[in-house]
This record gives sequence, structure tokens and C-alpha cells, in this order.
Amino acid sequence: MRQDMVTVAIVVLAVGFVLVRQFTVRRVTAAQFLWVVVLLGIGFVPPGPGRATVAGAGLLAVGTVLSAALGLARGAVMPLWRAADGTVVRRGDVRILLLWLATIVARLLVSGVAVVGFGEPVLVGALWLGFGVTLGAQQIVLLRRARRLPKSAAAPADPLVRSARD
Repeated sequence: MRQDMVTVAIVVLAVGFVLVRQFTVRRVTAAQFLWVVVLLGIGFVPPGPGRATVAGAGLLAVGTVLSAALGLARGAVMPLWRAADGTVVRRGDVRILLLWLATIVARLLVSGVAVVGFGEPVLVGALWLGFGVTLGAQQIVLLRRARRLPKSAAAPADPLVRSARD
């Protein structure tokens, strides 16, 4: 039981750290994929992200697809602009907050269905895997948008309320 509490605390701290960074001005670079690789790697550490049952595999697939879809959505609406030095930066707004809340709710729903509907355990590997997938999908879209961003793309008037057009 104590190990479970430590694991939950680590997951909550990691999610909190990443969420705070979503709402601060950050450069958009491929180096951010390092987090994705680490999270995906942790997700596959034994016992892995899901049990080897039809229900376990199906629920893992549903959770992964939802994570990817919500990451793609966040990447598509994240405000992007060019800093004074010309680098592309981003900062989350209220839409990003709502999409993160939807990501968390979707994860909780899939976990609830797994436990209540199928008797499948909630494996922390699935949480790390979903977290890595959602951040990876978001980053792929952000990098593609950053390459197309005009050289003159200025910061939005209020990056917490509106998004810069790209």
C-alpha cells in the first residue's frame, strides 16, 4: 500500500510539473521529445501498461487513442508566436486548460471502466504511456505549426485568452 502511495505521488508531481510548464512561455523545439521518450520508456517497464487479456489490450488501445487525439487537439490550438529573437514560443490558454482537463477525465473514465466493467487493474504503466503519447502528439503538431509560422507572427494581446493565428 505504501508503494502505491509513493507511485501516485510521483505521478501527480510529474503531471503537475508538466501542466505548469504548459502555461508558461516556452520555446518550441524538438528537444522536448526527450520527455516523451522518458515517459514512454517508463510506461513499458514491467509489469507494463496493461494485462495480456482482450479487455486489457482493448482498454489500453482506447486510452492510447484518446490520449493521442487530445494531444493533437492541444497542439492544434496552442497559441504560438515568435519571440523578439525570432524563436517560436508557446503558452497555453483557457482552451489548453480545458483540453488537459478532458485528457484527465478521459483517463479516469477509461480506468474506471477497466476496474468496474472488466475487473482490470489500473497499471501505472498505462498512465505513463498515455502521458507520453499525449505529449508526443501535441509536440508533433506544435513543431509542424512552428515551421509554418510567419516570420512576423507577434505575440497575442493576451496569450491566456486568445490564440495567435498561424
